[in-house]
Amino acid sequence: MCLAMLAALSYLGQQIFGDVLAKRVVFFVARFFGVTEDHMIAAASPYVIPGAIAGLLLFFMYRLSHWRLRRTVFTEDPTAFPYTLQQMSVTKIAEYLANESVWGWNTYARLNIKHFVKDLVPDEMRRAGVEGQVRFIGTEPNQATSVPIDMAYWRVAVFDQVRIWDSRNTAFTEIRNRSTVGIVIYENGTAPQIDVLKTWPRASRFRRAFARSFVAAKRRWYSMAGAWSALTYKIKGRHHDHHR
Repeated sequence: MCLAMLAALSYLGQQIFGDVLAKRVVFFVARFFGVTEDHMIAAASPYVIPGAIAGLLLFFMYRLSHWRLRRTVFTEDPTAFPYTLQQMSVTKIAEYLANESVWGWNTYARLNIKHFVKDLVPDEMRRAGVEGQVRFIGTEPNQATSVPIDMAYWRVAVFDQVRIWDSRNTAFTEIRNRSTVGIVIYENGTAPQIDVLKTWPRASRFRRAFARSFVAAKRRWYSMAGAWSALTYKIKGRHHDHHR
């Protein structure tokens, strides 16, 4: 069964990428299992049509999840004054962005490591603040009343990359240039939940599963590429020793 699946992948690769690259893959797999290329093609043939159907089904499910995101119905008016809307703390926003949002899972699929996604969260939150997509709110030092944070503020300030992950911290911003004076460090940061969900929709189960599978496939590919390079180097070494 394993041989048949590898053969199917090799055969599909030959159809998609052409003979040059595909033949190298076929040669590597055939050499590993000790079979001929014709044997592999024969084993792959029954899996071509089911594989194509499965690919179309996955594509349909992906488009369906995207369509559902675009038709999300919000129970609150996004144009309402920020104070009147349900709020999310900056810590909750950061955790949601990294672990639940479409942005977070797409970034994970691109970078392969979850920790790298968290490193990019503060910059993504700041981008949303600069563009006015998320209306952040905070309190000035020694003040009890929350005030909206102007979009221009995020051009000179950033989210604290450490404090935003710990809800016990009150301050959540820091100045980009330490020499800048007169800039407020805001505390007790929040933002309307509807702004967060509109800017970063929640990822569906299918999108999460797709991202995990994509990362696993890339890691397996890197592993196979490393094994292929090692095998090629070993064969070249033997060939060189033989001629010596």
